[in-house]
Amino acid sequence: MHPNLILSVNPSDTTICEGDTVVLQVSGGSSYSWQPAASLSSPTGSTVSAFPLTSTQYLITASDNNGCTGSETIQVNVDQMPQSNAGSDLQLCNLLTFALNGTSTSGTGNWQLQSGPAVPVYNPSPNVANPTVTVSNYGNYIFLWNVINGACADTDSIEVHLNPNPVISIQPPAPSVCEGSAITLTASGAGTYTWSPATYLSSNNSDVVTATPTNSITYTVNGTSNEGCSASANITVTVHEYPVVDLGDSLYFCSAPDIMLYAGSGYQTYVWQDGSSAPAMQVTQAGIYWVIVDNFGCITTDSVLIKPCIDVSIPNVFTPNGDGINDEFFAEGNYLEYFSMVVFNRWGKVVFEANDINVKWDGTINGTPASAGTYYWVINYKSKSYQLKDKEVQLKGWVSLVR
Repeated sequence: MHPNLILSVNPSDTTICEGDTVVLQVSGGSSYSWQPAASLSSPTGSTVSAFPLTSTQYLITASDNNGCTGSETIQVNVDQMPQSNAGSDLQLCNLLTFALNGTSTSGTGNWQLQSGPAVPVYNPSPNVANPTVTVSNYGNYIFLWNVINGACADTDSIEVHLNPNPVISIQPPAPSVCEGSAITLTASGAGTYTWSPATYLSSNNSDVVTATPTNSITYTVNGTSNEGCSASANITVTVHEYPVVDLGDSLYFCSAPDIMLYAGSGYQTYVWQDGSSAPAMQVTQAGIYWVIVDNFGCITTDSVLIKPCIDVSIPNVFTPNGDGINDEFFAEGNYLEYFSMVVFNRWGKVVFEANDINVKWDGTINGTPASAGTYYWVINYKSKSYQLKDKEVQLKGWVSLVR
């Protein structure tokens, strides 16, 4: 009589992940039968492969050549495969602190840095699904969300792109323009740009724009980087008016202290023909006076002719024939305090007299045309000019009347 067989199994009990295969072995007999056979590579043999979908206990029945029998069991536990999800990739601007949010169908997980320019600090720890993460540098990071459920493990990754906001600059830094003129503004530091307001701009969505404002104005340019991060900068374009300069009409230089030329006030620089730089100039002699006035690069020039003072000048011929040319005899002068003129014929008879320099002799005597010939005149005047001030002058001469 023979005793029952004592079987040895390897492994005795085990755990696998769903979808995995485990090798089961038995010894102590000469033939074997495995149950259930559906999830086995073979229902007989000392070594089989098991791939159960759920936890299964296998019964092995053995016999030997003497007809002795025995049995043993192996428990194969099957753990569920977790589905790890690290979330969608992140594209963040101007942030060095952000949140991760991992999920899984089962098991527990932990976060792990796969690559990146700085070591992360997890709050409260990397062993929770949704920690807050802080890093010290911008850049591209890859984090792994590792989930374990018994014998099963799954990993998912997330890319976190941390980008600084662009630094927008505008050139020139302090632009100014003369009224009616244009200036070019250039933005840099981003990929695309939007200007506002669009008033007086050649374009509102270019890095280089031309501005033609009529008054001082502040523009804001918003720049967006290729990573989608935005920032803005402001620039004020100052519009300067052209100086208003009017030196007046031509004048006679007859009194030195009396003529002052004014080129306006409040402008940056003044340059007169003699190199002086005051807003006003005292006329000291006849000539052409000019000034260049600069108001923040906006330049206006003006000039005036100062004529020499002519107290009295008298022609020596006139032709009163009615043709409209040189038909009258008269004296010319300026800056006079008083004036008188008497015209005589060759016998000393008065034929014309006037106490106003603007009164002219038309070549008649009591309405009758005077005879052609030579006539004599006497002029008395007193000038207000600086050169002849307070001096009475008498002039004598002749004039030919030609018909």
